[in-house]
Order: sequence, then C-alpha cells, then structure tokens
Amino acid sequence: MRRRSFLQSVAATLGIGATSSQVYAAASELDCGVWYDAEITKVTDGDTIDVLVDENDTEYNVRVLGHDTPEKSGNTYYEKIEEWEFIDDGEHLEEWGNKATDFAEKELPVGTQCQVRLDCESEEIDQYGRLLAKIRYDREGNGTYDTVYNKFAIEEGYARVYAGSMSNTDEYLAAQRFARENSRGLWAGVKDELPEWRNRDVSTSIHPHTSSIVTTDGKVPPSRVPMWAEPEAVQENTSSYTVEYDDGNLPLVAVDHPKHVAYFGGVTINEAWEEETTDLDHFTFVTNLINELHDDANPSGPVLIDGGHKTFNQDNAVSAEDTAFYQRYLEGVGIELHSINNYSNDTGYALSEARALVASSCPEEWTADEIDAVQQFTENGGVVLLMGSGSETTAERANLDDLAAGIGTDLRLNIDDVRDDTNNVADDRKLLVTENLNREEFDLWTAYNGDSTVATDILDASPSDANTASTHTWTLDDASDDFDGEVDAIDVAYPPGTSLGGLTNENITVYLDRDGDGTTDVIRVNSDEYSGSSATFVLDGRYNTDVAGEVTLVIDGIENPDAGEHVATETLTGDDTYSVDAEYVVK
Repeated sequence: MRRRSFLQSVAATLGIGATSSQVYAAASELDCGVWYDAEITKVTDGDTIDVLVDENDTEYNVRVLGHDTPEKSGNTYYEKIEEWEFIDDGEHLEEWGNKATDFAEKELPVGTQCQVRLDCESEEIDQYGRLLAKIRYDREGNGTYDTVYNKFAIEEGYARVYAGSMSNTDEYLAAQRFARENSRGLWAGVKDELPEWRNRDVSTSIHPHTSSIVTTDGKVPPSRVPMWAEPEAVQENTSSYTVEYDDGNLPLVAVDHPKHVAYFGGVTINEAWEEETTDLDHFTFVTNLINELHDDANPSGPVLIDGGHKTFNQDNAVSAEDTAFYQRYLEGVGIELHSINNYSNDTGYALSEARALVASSCPEEWTADEIDAVQQFTENGGVVLLMGSGSETTAERANLDDLAAGIGTDLRLNIDDVRDDTNNVADDRKLLVTENLNREEFDLWTAYNGDSTVATDILDASPSDANTASTHTWTLDDASDDFDGEVDAIDVAYPPGTSLGGLTNENITVYLDRDGDGTTDVIRVNSDEYSGSSATFVLDGRYNTDVAGEVTLVIDGIENPDAGEHVATETLTGDDTYSVDAEYVVK
C-alpha cells in the first residue's frame, strides 16, 4: 500500500528531468499486438526500463509487463515480502533486487536495439503513467529478436510473475514454476513451508462491500449458512427482485455441499483492507471451508485464483495480486496459492491439480468451455469459492452468477448492499465484521489442521424426504483406526427438526466387527425410549464390544428435518472416545 502511494506521487511529478518527448500520458498511441522497433535509453531496475520507439520518435517509461523483481537497495521500504512465494527474508530479496538490476543492465544496456509490444489483454498504461509492454531483443547476436526479456528474467530466477491481465500469464507461471523447482536465482534455498501465521481459532470475520446470498428459490436455509451478518446490519439499494431477510439473519456466506461450492457476498481475502483486519480470523475460516467442501478428507494441490476475466485492478474483485496476505497464511499451513488465467490447457497451474478455485465478480464473461472446465472440476471433488460484491456493476455480478448457474449450484448474489453502522472496521459501514457464526451446524472454527471436519460418506438417510420417517445408517468402515478397546455407548446428535420421538431399542441395531475378520455381529441395545433430536444408545454389557473393524448403527423410524444440507454427529464412548461429523442431504 505504501509503495502504491509513493509511486503515484512520483508519477505526478515525472516531468522533472524528463525529456520533452518522454510519455507518461494516459495513452501511448501504439497498437497492441504489434512489435515496434526501439532502443533502450535507461535501466532503472529489473522491471522498469526506458525505451525510444522509432515509429513515433517517442520515449516511454516501460513497466515490464508480467513480471516483478525485488526492490533494490534504497527502495526496500516499498517491498511487500508476502508477495514472494515462501520467502520471508527481506535481506535475501534486497540482494536479488540488486542482482536483478545488474541483470537488466547486462541484458539490455543503454543503446541496445530491441522491440516493444503491448499485450491486447492488458492495460496499456498503469496507474503510475508507465507503458505496460513486453521487450524482446537479439540476445544471441544472430539477427533475430527471439528473447523476450519479461519471460527470460523469470526463467533465470530474477523475477516473479506479476499476475495481472495478460494473454499468456499461464506461460509465465510455468516459467516461474520451472525456476523455483530448479532453485534458480532468488529461489535457491527457498523452503516449501513457512512458520504458521495467523492460524488461529475463528471468532470474527470481515465481509467488505458485501451482498447477502440467496438461492434460486428464495432465502437460503439456515443449515446452509455458516456465517450471518450481525442483527444490526441492513439491506440497502434493493429492488422489487430483492429477497428480503426480515428475520435479521442476513447470510454473508452460503454453501452447496453436493456441488462443492460456497458463495461469499464479498471478497473476504482481498488485501485492500489488510491494515484494518490483522486481528480477524477470516483466513482460517476460508481454508477450513475449502476442506469441508472437498471430496477428499485431506485435499492436496494449490488454491488457484482466477485472473483471466479482467479482475486485476478491480476494486471489489480479486486476482492473485490482491491476495498476498492470504497467500502468506496458506504457506504457513503448507498450501500454495497461484493464479490461473487459462482453462483450456495445463500450462502453468492446471485446474485439475488444484484443491480449490476462487472466482470473483468480473468485467469479462466466462465462456461455455471455461464453465464446462470448472463444472468438471467440481464433479471431480474440487471446491469453488465464488466471491461477489455489493459494489460491482450489475454486469460484473451477473457474470459471477452465470458461472454459478453453469456449474449447477442454486446459490446467487442477492440484489442488495449489506451495511452495518455498528459492526465494522475503520468506521466504514461497508466493511462489515461479524461474530454471528453457525456453530450448531458447522465445525469450521478451530485453527486449520489440514483435516476435513465433515465426512460425506458415513450417514445414509433412506428415504431422504423432508419430515418423513426414515432409516438412518451410520457406517464407520475402519472404526478401529480411531477407537481402541470396548465401546459402551453410541451417542447421536441431529440438527433441530429431527425427531427420534416414539423410538425404542427395537428400532436400534448395532453391528460390530469384533475380531477384524470383516464380519459383523449384532449387538443388543439396552431397553429405552427416545425423544428429541439426540440420543444415547447403551450397548448390552453382556457382549464383547471390542472394536476391531467396522461399526454400523441403524436407526429405523427417525423423522427427517426440513429440506436442506445437514450435519449430524456420532460419538463412540467407552475405553476410548471417537466423534465424527457427517453431512447428509434432505430433499
């Protein structure tokens, strides 16, 4: 943040000492996609170079497109260390900032003949008045301009990818991946994990410039909402199509477990509000939510941030360049974060190898092929986090909703802005904070430990119709891995609306593998009558109840709750204790 303010002030005064033909204007008069002959006139550092373009005899201050080098000595105040993957050593970066400057001066000394090109997917001029361009030159001296400096510096380990909007960002990401995996340049000696950072229990989360969430049928059922706004929050900028939450519970996040999707009303991980949120716990919440939604109990692969739909430099959207502090949090728990701009190939970081994709409101529509790729990703168990905004344009919000529809979820952004005069940061009613967490039906609130908190293949409800008598079968295939000794009782706890009323021990059957041979024996349950949404089934003490394999509990006649996604808990007690949360869906 400090660097941006400084450079803006510099850009405003760049006329001092500049030649009369040097351009810092809002337009370059150059066409994108065309290589223009030019000459190097100055090297400031590894990513800032002046060129004189022959076409119009104009000198441009070029910000090298697609890469970023560390700050050199004298400028390290402006370094944001968190941007550098798995690097937390400022002196290391300063050393390589100086080396990157030397590298640029060696590769592109003043007077070098070169060519410059604007990328048609990128902005033309950055916010500091610099031309965003690629530079290529005849490195081998064979008369061909076949070395693109922007990419070559990344390949040699002098720069990282600056993941803005560019037509071949994923190609540059592949170059960085190669350099890092081969310990080139500044990546030499870089670790694969950093110390934990802000990995703590969740009590408060931020939701900036947020809308509430709805379904295509109206309000989101509470069982699908891990986090609401505080009661003081209000809906503003509504329309006749707005879903009104008159009960005071405005959902800021909602989930679709079967589709592996969560929809956020705001961009919780945007670094724009880092200074105001250092004591909040949203990073833990987001990461735990990814684990809960994933098919794999221990998912692998990076978190990918969509960068291919013009989200770069959008105030209330997010690209990988806007998530440096969430990246640092993830690195502390052994997870990588990268950009993905192309969904049609495996260049860079492929969607197929990721654990989660984060997509936000965007100016550019998703293509049918891209949506198909994301849908296939979710069908294979991957997680998609959609992060909307109450402050983006109608079209940008619609583009995100179109992605939601395309991947089959019923979640959408509501037509509203959620504001809170009481619960906010920086005295800004648009920067909501909340402690209104759904602790009853979600277990997302402890520091991240890498394990999924909810199982998806343990509890079967048949039939699964709402408010209907059903048979629930709990199956722990390898209970002996987590429970040692004899089990005395099995507790179950269901969400409100579930009823065990009128059931007796005749409705309860326990099957136990007591010798590890794969066969189960029926264990009687002591006589009792049950009611409410929870019960304890005490096993008959005349039986050997050693747990050596599978444990199955069948409850016949339990009444299902209302339709929605639910989480219930089963606990084995006795010589040991083992508890598991299980997700199930009621239609």
